[in-house]
Amino acid sequence: APWPATFSRSTPLGPPSMQGKKINPTAWSPDGRWITGYLNAVGSDRRGHVVVNARTGEARVLNDDSDGFQAEWLPDARRVLYFLRNGSLVLQDVVTLARVPVTGSLPAPPEVFGSLVLSRDGRTLYYAAHRIEANQWMVEREDSR
Repeated sequence: APWPATFSRSTPLGPPSMQGKKINPTAWSPDGRWITGYLNAVGSDRRGHVVVNARTGEARVLNDDSDGFQAEWLPDARRVLYFLRNGSLVLQDVVTLARVPVTGSLPAPPEVFGSLVLSRDGRTLYYAAHRIEANQWMVEREDSR
């Protein structure tokens, strides 16, 4: 690593954009290679998640059917989890762009403006649910016990 960090070793990345739409960055991948974000045109609604290669600035659209702010990185720094507009949870590979639904049902639908967090080991998902009470849920994989 270039420690200590100095201005001469720093490179400004600039605000990412794609086809005239602004990319709002939300999270770095665990290895620092990718930045997730959501895509929107100025003054418009959120329309999908994107990833940006931090070194090259290349942006890839992951989807156009989600409204959420977050895509959560798995520990492998290659796959992300996010909710679609219909409340379903999907897993997507940011390199191949292959996307698979996560099976099972959640105790309550996700809150679009809420949190989505994955534990560091990738075995437990926390999300904010759309309910009147008890609005935080923890979901563990069956084999995590």
